[in-house]
Amino acid sequence: MRLTSLFLVIFFIEVKAQDAGMNSSNRPLNSIALNFGEGSSIALVYERLKILDGKSFLASKIGIGYNKEFQLCLFGPCSTPPNKFATIPFSISANVGKLKSYLEIGICHLFVFGKTDRPSVFSILGGYRFQVLHSNKFNFRVYLNFPLGGYNDIELIFLPIGFSTGLCF
Repeated sequence: MRLTSLFLVIFFIEVKAQDAGMNSSNRPLNSIALNFGEGSSIALVYERLKILDGKSFLASKIGIGYNKEFQLCLFGPCSTPPNKFATIPFSISANVGKLKSYLEIGICHLFVFGKTDRPSVFSILGGYRFQVLHSNKFNFRVYLNFPLGGYNDIELIFLPIGFSTGLCF
């Protein structure tokens, strides 16, 4: 009986500590990150979280990035150098999970500046997010990203997998 009582006391203390860790006042709501994907070879992004409850939140992100034209030259070097593009990635995602691990599903929009036939690309994403509970720690995301409308008329390198890591504050 004493062992059962001790177990219940420890269990309730741990559950209470976990609930305190999910409190929105403790979780950092901002981050600056390097993003490799979503239509940019590399992008510097700012992200803001909106806590919905202890198990879910919305994340919105905007940044500035770089990409270049996709060229496939099978027999020797390409005759022209690839075009270079400035990009502005924007996304909104819903995240559901516990403590630090979340499933992420969202929609992205990429503005492409440069000589291109498709200056705007919408895409969907789904992946895993590790979101820290305290400031001055690093978070990361690994995700799949597919452009709506397919890969036709997209001159830039658009990889279906992406990675992001950043500092939360």
